[in-house]
Amino acid sequence: MAYKFQLGAAIMSGALSQEGTINVKDAGTIQIAGTNVVDASRNVSGSTLDGQIQNPATALALADTDDVAEGLNLYYTAARWDSKMAAADTDDLSEGANLYYTDARVHAAVSAVDAGGDGSFSETNGVFTYTGPSAAEARLHLSASSTTSISASYSKATGIMTAKVQSLSEFDTDDVAEGGNLYYTDARVHTAVSAVDAGGDGSLSETNGVFTYTGPSASETRAHFSGGEMIEISSGEVKITAATFSASSDVRFDAKLALADTGDLSEGANLYYTDARVHTAVSAVDAGGDGSFSETNGVFTYTGPSASETRAHFSASMGQTISSSYAAGVFSSNLMASAAGAALGFSSGVLGVNVDDSGIEVASDTIQLKALGVTLAKMADVADGKFLLGNVSNRPVAVTMGGDVSMNNAGLVSIGADKVKDIHLDWGTGVEQISTADIPEQTNLFYTAERVDDQVSGLLVAGKGITLAYDDGAGSLTITSQAAVAPVAIGDADADLAEGFNFGSVSFTTADRTWTLPSSPTEGDVVHVKAPDDLNGRRLIIATAGSHVIDGNDTVDLESPGAAINMIYAGSNAWLLF
Repeated sequence: MAYKFQLGAAIMSGALSQEGTINVKDAGTIQIAGTNVVDASRNVSGSTLDGQIQNPATALALADTDDVAEGLNLYYTAARWDSKMAAADTDDLSEGANLYYTDARVHAAVSAVDAGGDGSFSETNGVFTYTGPSAAEARLHLSASSTTSISASYSKATGIMTAKVQSLSEFDTDDVAEGGNLYYTDARVHTAVSAVDAGGDGSLSETNGVFTYTGPSASETRAHFSGGEMIEISSGEVKITAATFSASSDVRFDAKLALADTGDLSEGANLYYTDARVHTAVSAVDAGGDGSFSETNGVFTYTGPSASETRAHFSASMGQTISSSYAAGVFSSNLMASAAGAALGFSSGVLGVNVDDSGIEVASDTIQLKALGVTLAKMADVADGKFLLGNVSNRPVAVTMGGDVSMNNAGLVSIGADKVKDIHLDWGTGVEQISTADIPEQTNLFYTAERVDDQVSGLLVAGKGITLAYDDGAGSLTITSQAAVAPVAIGDADADLAEGFNFGSVSFTTADRTWTLPSSPTEGDVVHVKAPDDLNGRRLIIATAGSHVIDGNDTVDLESPGAAINMIYAGSNAWLLF
């Protein structure tokens, strides 16, 4: 459709399709349906600029987030996510399924069970206390019995055991026939024992009763370990590098994000789209005038003015002559050159609209904005780095983004230091909310049963007569007290003393006897020695091994029948006599 003004009759032919009226008013104001599109100052309002005047709904349908300025709902960026996560640690995170470590939780998770027997075992606030058997308790496990040849007695009150040999002079092992209990021989022992190396690291072998165990080599041990996610192992060194940690974090985040959609996210203040919500949120208001406008379930229906409604807005004045065919919608008039003025110009018999071609042009008799018609010069109140927002009068106003969030002329948005706080993050309990499983562990360690087990194992130290066995895989700790050791009987001979009780079982008849203390004792080892009831004038010499001394002496002599001494190894080659 083309429009043309000329001196004389102006005739519009063809179809006329429009929404409301288009008016060019005084001072160059252009109206569409009674609304200013271009005012007298050439300000454009109520339209989207894209080389033409478009309906806002049409322009919005062609736009995406790249065309929309960022408001309170910030766009997602990896940098924003990384910044928030880098500033967070376990102190900023509410406790989820992975519990934080606390002493109280450890104390609540561990306990001691005293299953009976000698000694006692208890726990208070994570401190395990074991008290070994008392002397009285240990004595209760010993007793004495007599045979035809030996008379024996034992006092549980004092722990003293007395034995007398009635007569053994006429007996030896040659006088006793070998029965089901075989005599000891090296050959029998070597035949009865063997070693089986069932494979695995290290090695085990036996030769003539000597068992040789070689532990795993460094390379065998390392072969059982390998690096996994975020872990590198090289030549026995286990390490976590910044590169592996960062890569793993990105992979985890990308993997979760790739599997997620809006169906996995609970609805917050930003509601999901539903047809019902759209239908509720939109409506049509027919403010009157020609045509009609309505909405049903989100469907907007506009019916343009009828021919009669359109004609009702036209009339003839200023002495113009209207033809008798006006009722049919056909105008004819004679325009004088005096009609020119304001925004109208008259030249060569043609009446037209005066156009400043710097921003507006005429193309095919159509007035339109140039593609680059709106310039900064025409928007003098807008500076670089500012936004246009509508004010209360629906006029564009230039504003600058500042405060915690700023944007420069290049469009770079920056968030001030320490402005992203834990209150800005969603610490809820839903599936997709942030929890301890989503952040790296810092100073506050996560609670695990393994950590409790290792902590308890590290707190307990085996003492004299106590052994500890910690099974890390099963998470069990076994505390075992040393079983009562039977006294060692020594005959009329030189001998090596053993830790515990040692006593002379027969009288000395031929010579002085030397009993030697252990050569490799452990600090706290105790050796008890009691001489036989009859020394026959002989001496029992208690000697030390190597450079050890007993209260500064190399030997101690027992000259009285039944004499007894106690010696404790105090370390540094020193035995103490009690």
